[in-house]
Amino acid sequence: MKFLLKKRGSGEAIVTFVRDDGTSTSGQLGQAGFGAVHDLTHYVVETMLRTRAGFFGLLAGGWDIADFERRGAARQIPDDAIAIECVVGQLTNCAFNGTEPTAAEFNWLVTEALRGVRPHGTAPTVDEAILGEMVAQLTALTRRWRELSPGGTMELPVELA
Repeated sequence: MKFLLKKRGSGEAIVTFVRDDGTSTSGQLGQAGFGAVHDLTHYVVETMLRTRAGFFGLLAGGWDIADFERRGAARQIPDDAIAIECVVGQLTNCAFNGTEPTAAEFNWLVTEALRGVRPHGTAPTVDEAILGEMVAQLTALTRRWRELSPGGTMELPVELA
């Protein structure tokens, strides 16, 4: 699958996923960079953990971006995908807040976040090396995104398990 992130002049972004079978799904992300950074965080987490359980895996499996926006959609998202979303959420928070938790602290934050939305879910854990690599990759991709000129597109290959 390919992950494309196009920067518009307005500061918004258009995200497109092109599946291996040639089908695609697209959506518009808001201004201020949160949506783009959050989707880049999904890229980092899901490719580093080599999981098909998250957002990208659901898209690769045929979900459309609009499916996530439907009323009641959250109840249909599998527990494993919600667990990955909690990892992504915590890493996104670290990126925006400039915090650098230890792996133990990060894993605790993810577990607590998951407990709040899916009490019986199981959170994946990361060690210091994986967390450090995820932070480094996200930092590099975020810099690349911020330096991208309006009208430009980042294209990233998505290789999951």
